[in-house]
Amino acid sequence: MTSEKNYTTKKIAIVALMIGLVYVGSLISFYIPVGIGTPTRLHLGNGFCLLAGLILGPIWGGFAAGVGSVFLDLTNPAYIAGAPITFIFKFLMGAVCGAIAMDKSGHGLNKRKNLIGGILGQLTYIVLYIGKTFLSLNLLFGVPKEGAWATLATKLGSSVINAVFAVLISMALMLVINSRPEVRRQVDQIN
Repeated sequence: MTSEKNYTTKKIAIVALMIGLVYVGSLISFYIPVGIGTPTRLHLGNGFCLLAGLILGPIWGGFAAGVGSVFLDLTNPAYIAGAPITFIFKFLMGAVCGAIAMDKSGHGLNKRKNLIGGILGQLTYIVLYIGKTFLSLNLLFGVPKEGAWATLATKLGSSVINAVFAVLISMALMLVINSRPEVRRQVDQIN
């Protein structure tokens, strides 16, 4: 019973740590005004969303990514209405990454699977985010399709830059984790 309790406590602590890292990483951002809708940002949060998936797997990694991102939304009036959608999108980003990295032959140790998971996790998020943005601009705000596409070009550009940084950050941090036997052992114990 004691080892099961330690496992649960350790898992909860690491999930909470990843939630905090996603939140703080999302706070560290640079705003890019695009004129219509919510502002576009370059930030570090997505890198920690991917790292959560790599460390915790699809369910808990997705959960940490979603909750950490929602905390930012709940503290910013510009994003608060989108908090439920943010949870779903960021959950899926972490879950896709974690599912690929943590399959039977991966367990977060396979650099290639980690990279593919990170790229596909980010791609999942970008498709969902750009699709939602287009629909909300066009249907909710009544922006003509041409205007919506112009705004999307800016948002897509910053999303791709965010994606590249997120994948690089998560891969670099995962290399550090995997190179430290004592840290890797802790990660293995919770999965």
